[in-house]
Amino acid sequence: MAKLITPTALKQAVGSNAVVFVYADWCPACQTMKPVFEDVAAELKTGGQVGCGEADVSYVHFCKLDYVRHGEAVTAQKIGRGALGEGFHTLVREFPTVVFFRRGAEPTVYAEGNDAASLKAAILDFF
Repeated sequence: MAKLITPTALKQAVGSNAVVFVYADWCPACQTMKPVFEDVAAELKTGGQVGCGEADVSYVHFCKLDYVRHGEAVTAQKIGRGALGEGFHTLVREFPTVVFFRRGAEPTVYAEGNDAASLKAAILDFF
């Protein structure tokens, strides 16, 4: 299960290896994508089908951030350097947004699709 995080925890998550699902409760697309994200997170955290040619990404943190609730704090937050030196809000252009963070690398915004297979493949490719 993906962990619901606050802006303070967001800063810690992006300093490690993390996949962050940014959503708004009022957003229908977010409500559709949320269970997909949860299912993929649960599968990959437990090892999924590792051993069948898939990478082990059980070390990756899977997080959810309610942008409406925490948007003001997140908008002001400067995280790391590079793109995030401008602020987390520069990555979130629409809802939902899924962002991949790998320690020491620039973040990547996921834009492949809202199905589990596409999300899982993108995570496995990224990490």
